[in-house]
Amino acid sequence: MKKTLAPFVILIICFSSTTHAQIQNTRWKGSLIMDSTVGVIWQFDKDTSRVITLADSSVLETMIYKTEGGFLFLTRVSGISTCEKTIGKYKFDIRDEKLYLKPVDDACQDRADAISTDPYIKMK
Repeated sequence: MKKTLAPFVILIICFSSTTHAQIQNTRWKGSLIMDSTVGVIWQFDKDTSRVITLADSSVLETMIYKTEGGFLFLTRVSGISTCEKTIGKYKFDIRDEKLYLKPVDDACQDRADAISTDPYIKMK
């Protein structure tokens, strides 16, 4: 019985690593919905994400993130939102060099309202 579970467990671990690798060390151009629509670059480093304005390159938000099973989990570190220690859960999908985010569970209304469901375009 244990021999048949081993390939399945390895497959799950590989899938989790692959989804994180898809977003790690990437930059995406898109917009946030605030008082007005703001053009931004969403930068994902190893485990930290920054949202940077296109207009003046100021950092709007710094977050710790992790991915698991096609979900993106965001926790605010600093920035303009009121999302103190609140974890946001978003379904993410990358297709044709575009990042799609869909809110699943986020008690921080500032972040949930600001993240656009329009795709973010991968930057080279």
